[in-house]
Amino acid sequence: DSAPRTMDSEAEVTVFYWPIRFRGNFLKYLLEEAGKEYKTVSDYNEIRQALNDNKTSYPVFAVPMPQIGKFRMSQMPACVLHLAKMLNLEPIDSKNKSLALMMLLNCNDILDSITMNGGHYKMWEVLKRTLHSSFLKQLF
Repeated sequence: DSAPRTMDSEAEVTVFYWPIRFRGNFLKYLLEEAGKEYKTVSDYNEIRQALNDNKTSYPVFAVPMPQIGKFRMSQMPACVLHLAKMLNLEPIDSKNKSLALMMLLNCNDILDSITMNGGHYKMWEVLKRTLHSSFLKQLF
């Protein structure tokens, strides 16, 4: 690994995320691949406090939220891109950068599908039943 790392790569890293394997793991996988030590905060009250503390800095929407030194950010795809660049894991050429971004966004879409649109699946229940019923009527 002879490529230079950014100044941030030497900063202490904390990953704020719930105690489940989900979006936060993408950040952790990158850190582990790079051999970068990090701390995990998964306590609800500590996460809430960190989100509230950040109101005077960049707006942070939700976890996963990496903290690199004093810098915090959110939104899993943006966090992964930032960490990949910081840890020198970002592809060099534009074709591979685009493919990496595509795979990252595919993963995000799959996670959204697994959670049924972030748990808001009920708003489509009536439409789903209607479409299913219409489809069955066409078959018989």
